[in-house]
Amino acid sequence: ILLVGFGMPMQEEWIGANLTYLEARVILPAGSLFDYMSGTKSIAPEWMANHGLEWMYRLMQEPGRLWKRYLIGNPLFFLRVMLQSIRGGT
Repeated sequence: ILLVGFGMPMQEEWIGANLTYLEARVILPAGSLFDYMSGTKSIAPEWMANHGLEWMYRLMQEPGRLWKRYLIGNPLFFLRVMLQSIRGGT
């Protein structure tokens, strides 16, 4: 089992580029797993996690890095999904 924790999208790109060279049977992009396990980053409080607000907690922890992903990327994604469903796409 190989855990790759470079962060998005670097870990996915690295796995794709090196897949033919790797002998691991299971490859998992682990993101911030190592930061959480080492205590470098903290997880959202239970009440936030239970209400789907983990993204807000992460945004408060790293606004300079995550603002574009959550404040622009997510609404843009939902807009594209809605437009696709209106157009009858699958």
